[in-house]
Parts: sequence; structure tokens; C-alpha cells
Amino acid sequence: MPKACPYISTPLTPTLNTTIVKRTILISTTSLAALVFAVNTDATVHFFSPAGAGEKDGSSWENAATAETLAATIEALQPGDEVYLRAGSYAPGLLTVPQGVTIKGGFGEQYTGTNANIIYPTANETILTADNDGDGSGDNGNKAFITMNFTGDAADFQTTTLAGLTIRDANIKGQTYKGSAFFGSNVNIDFDHIKFIDNKLDKGGGVVVLNGSEAYIHDCIWRNNQGTNAGVALHIRQKGGGTNEGVAGSNIIVDRCEFSDNTVAQPTNSDVAKYGGAIALSDNGGTMYMANSTVTGSHISWAGAGARIGGNTIFYSIHNTWFDNTCNQGARYSGAVISVGTGAKFHSMADIVVNKEEGKADSGTNSFAHIFLQAATTGFTSGGHNIWTSVTNNTSDGKLLDTDNVDMSHTVSTVFGTNEYATVNSHSKALAPLEAFRTVPLADVKAKAAEWNVPEKIDLGLDQTGGERPEITVPGAYDAQSLITTGIVPAVGIGSFAVTPLGHACFCISGACGPAEIYDLTGRKVASAAIAEGGMLDLSGLGHGIYILALDGKSAKLAI
Repeated sequence: MPKACPYISTPLTPTLNTTIVKRTILISTTSLAALVFAVNTDATVHFFSPAGAGEKDGSSWENAATAETLAATIEALQPGDEVYLRAGSYAPGLLTVPQGVTIKGGFGEQYTGTNANIIYPTANETILTADNDGDGSGDNGNKAFITMNFTGDAADFQTTTLAGLTIRDANIKGQTYKGSAFFGSNVNIDFDHIKFIDNKLDKGGGVVVLNGSEAYIHDCIWRNNQGTNAGVALHIRQKGGGTNEGVAGSNIIVDRCEFSDNTVAQPTNSDVAKYGGAIALSDNGGTMYMANSTVTGSHISWAGAGARIGGNTIFYSIHNTWFDNTCNQGARYSGAVISVGTGAKFHSMADIVVNKEEGKADSGTNSFAHIFLQAATTGFTSGGHNIWTSVTNNTSDGKLLDTDNVDMSHTVSTVFGTNEYATVNSHSKALAPLEAFRTVPLADVKAKAAEWNVPEKIDLGLDQTGGERPEITVPGAYDAQSLITTGIVPAVGIGSFAVTPLGHACFCISGACGPAEIYDLTGRKVASAAIAEGGMLDLSGLGHGIYILALDGKSAKLAI
């Protein structure tokens, strides 16, 4: 029997050896250097834990600074500086974030020294709460909890990265379109595995508001946020926050995200959410690319409970799942789930748009369809393979394709059956359609994305959970047959040794020792290590994927 693992650290050694099993792939010395992690030597690096540690000067995990100094430290950061946060809860007060900095959370107790190598998602949660006094309500008053407010063009600013954080309890009052949890004006931002949970606003305009900004938003969650008027979860506007023609809009990428149960705080109030329950792209607000994401549980009064796509904007929707998003039929009949305004351009492929009840197709301009294409100047382009319940198409030339499947009888139950809306891969919620809908050639999706010039940052080979889609996949965000390449694999025994995942791409090797080699699935050797009995193999320097560990004449397949 393999011995219990005492977690002896085993260093990973990158290799220039191009030994292969099947074919040779050239690898640059630059990419190999990335396999061994070190913090940026040109940057000032700060380490934090809620209570601090040691000298509390932030120089290492053993000398972590305290939560009380976090706000001042972040405000004083310079481009290139980095902040790393141990798991736990921080109530730092209002945060002002400069351009070009990195702030990451999710670091567990196993991190020591200046090690900040992390792969998301992680089981260790770093919470930034706006509730300073612990009474359950945010204390950010009439200001956003986190602010980035610059003058100039977003493209001229360096990218700021926020990763591995849960941002919650913000409650902005008396302000419209200023963001409750996050307000960014003219920013260049990367949201990586960020959760926005239980945030509120009383005047409308979004938990996250981005004006005239460049944003790459991936693997993020908006859940149980409440607001009024427009775009409870995410509100996108033009530079300066207005809606005037000729003013630069935002450029937003959303990939592998979950928007669930973001709705109005007071449904009977006269200031109820009117446009865009979960997402609002304001008139002249710019361009948004959205893929592999789920939007559900938004309930508002007027139009587009899932998303309101404003006039003169461009919206690309590929492999998204929209369900259980409803409007008050007594208020306005103009798109229960998605409402597309005059002059907007709406591109949709392999999307699912269904609700619990059958769609209605009443006659007249404002028929209460699930998707509403408002006017002749509204542009609609189908890439095919959409599953919709109903659509009111007032465009002059937008047509569905033969591969589209639009039927009033499509409901949550007929498309998803008894599948549950559940947490997948310990990260986000997703819902898989029935296997009868497995009709989408992945190659067709990628070809259409190339035709539409979808940014390369969006990997349409993955589903919402980060799993690799098979060659024939399903519409919507989640494919139950996807090969999960992130998260934790179960313990596996291989011959005379066993591999037990420890999280963070680390594995305990027991029952064998000696030299080990690590290959990717092309057969290229990417690293080697000396394994001690009961040793820990750290593969966190490698990217997400499937790797083969060769040890003692045996092999094991590992997912990181």
C-alpha cells in the first residue's frame, strides 16, 4: 500500500528537451521561463493577510501586512506593482485603484516566502467587503466601493488585473450609474475569477459600471445582486457616461461568466428596473462580445430582463444560455429576455434563450417575445444553431438560418429536461441541454467567430467551466461532455504508486520515487522532477491542461 503523503516539496524543473512521443513542437525559451514563477523583480510587491503576520511590513507571507493598511497601500501603488491577499475577509473601506497594477487573492496557508504562483479557481476565498461595521449593509455611502476614474482614453492606460476576489456587500445610495461595487471610467481592466455577491444600489445603473472602458471579463460571477432601473449586474456606457452619438463607447469581452438572480430590490416601487435586468449596454455604449456564459433569474418591469442592447451598439452572443428571465407583461411588451434597440447590431450563434413558460407571439409591433429586435434599422445576423422560444423581428433583412431552432414550445423543461441548475467544477452554475440538441459542429462556431472578428481572447473551444468542448457540441454555455481541464481531479492509483491532488496544481506522489518526466498531450516533455517517497509534485508553473506523469515505468494523466 502506498504510504501516507507527508507533502515533501518536489521542485519542478522546466526542460528544453524536445523529446516527443508523437510529434515535435518548438517551444521558446521565453515560454519555458514562465514555468518557474517569480514575482516581478521590477515591481514593488506587497503581501497581506487579514490580521497580518511577523513584522507586518508586507515583504512576505511570514511578514504579511494587515487589512487596516490595505486601502492606503493600494492607492499608492505604481504601474507594475503587485498585491497578494491571503484568504479571509477584509473590510478596507473605500478603495481607489491605480492603473497597471495587479491585485490577486485566494492564497491559502500553504503559500510561504514570496511564492505567489496560483491557478484559479481556488478553494481559498479572499473577500473584500464594504460592510465595515458588520451590520449586514455596505458602508460605502454615495460612492462606489472600488473606484478607477481616469481622464483620457482607456487604450492609453496600462491594464489593471483583479483576480481571485469576492467583492460583496456594497450598497451605494442616492447615485445613478456610479457603480455600487466597482466604478471604472476610461479604464483598461482584466477581471479574472472575480465574484460580485450580495451588492445593492437604490437608484439603478449597475453593481459594476464601466464608462468608455476596455475590459476583459472572464470566469467571473455576479450572484444575488439587487438594484433598480438598468443593468443590475453589469452596465456598460460610453466615455463620460452619457449616451450621445459620436462619443467613444466601451469595448467589453465577457467569457465564461455566470449572472444569476440579479434583480430589482423593490419590484413595486416606481423606480423599478426598466431596461436590462442583468446586463445593460446603453445607447451608443460601444461593442460587447459575450461567450460561454449563463444569464438567469433576472426579473424586471420593461425590457430585456437578461440584457438590454441599446441603440447604435454592437453585441456578439455566442454559446450563451439565457433562461428564467422575465418582465412584467403589464408594463411594456418588448423583449422578455433580450431587447435590441434601434440601430443596434445583434449577432447570435449557438445561444439558448428559453423561459419556464411558452413564448408568446401576439400580433403587433410590441409582441411579448423573448427576443425583441426593435426596428428596421436594427441589425440581426444569425450564425445558426440557436435555440429560442420566440422572437419579434422588426429588422429589414435579418433572417434566421435553417440550423436555428425557434419554437414557442421551447421551455426550460423541454430544452434541459430534469437537469439541475447546479454548481459545476466547484466554481460556477451552469445547465446542460439535452443530448438531443448535440448538433453544433465546433468547427462551424470557430469559423463564424473568425468571420465576425471575435477577439482571440475568447476561446470557443472551452465551455463555461473551462472544459474542452468535443468536436460536436451543444448550444449554450455548458457541455456536460466537456473535458474539464481546470479544477481538481480525484485520487488515482497507477500500478505501484498513487497520485493524490492537493489543489493549486500540486499532487502528492506516494508508493514510488525517483526521476519523473512530465509530458503534454502532444508528447512533448515540458518538465522533469526528482520525486521523493511521499513527495509533492508542483505543476503550478504549467498552464491549464492535461499532462502525463511518467514515473517508475508507469504513467498517470493529471488535470490542472
